[in-house]
Amino acid sequence: MIEKLILRNRVECAGILEFLTNNDNYDFYFTESNTRYYVTDEQSLKKLVKSCATGFCLKEKGDYQGLVLVWKGIGEHKVRYYVKLSAKNHKVAKDLITILLWNTNRDLFVKIRKDSKFIDAFKQKGFKFIASRGIQILLNKKYVPRVAKVFRKKEDI
Repeated sequence: MIEKLILRNRVECAGILEFLTNNDNYDFYFTESNTRYYVTDEQSLKKLVKSCATGFCLKEKGDYQGLVLVWKGIGEHKVRYYVKLSAKNHKVAKDLITILLWNTNRDLFVKIRKDSKFIDAFKQKGFKFIASRGIQILLNKKYVPRVAKVFRKKEDI
């Protein structure tokens, strides 16, 4: 079940840390003062979650299958919201990205390695290529507000 990511206790932190250590992902990091930090302990996990605008996780039978977070990055006087994704497989990644897109109202960016297994998942969900630098590429998804549907009764027509 996909749910909003909230660190309620140490057991949840331990479960997420176990998932992250068993699923190496070079793209699941955050930066602070131009230094890249990978989530390796409870302190770094709490720091990452605290600096995120939103996050979702997929749990099945008590085990984490994937995480998607929107991390607020500030650089060169620009504020960008970066998607950080770690998932067991392509299907989990697509499901998490879908839920994220349903629940966000801002432009999103993804800085991801060119050899990442999740590039196709992002592209299938409408993320577009913007730039390339070294071994990473930058993808973007512009926010487009949805028009509310108005339902009418037959009598009103």
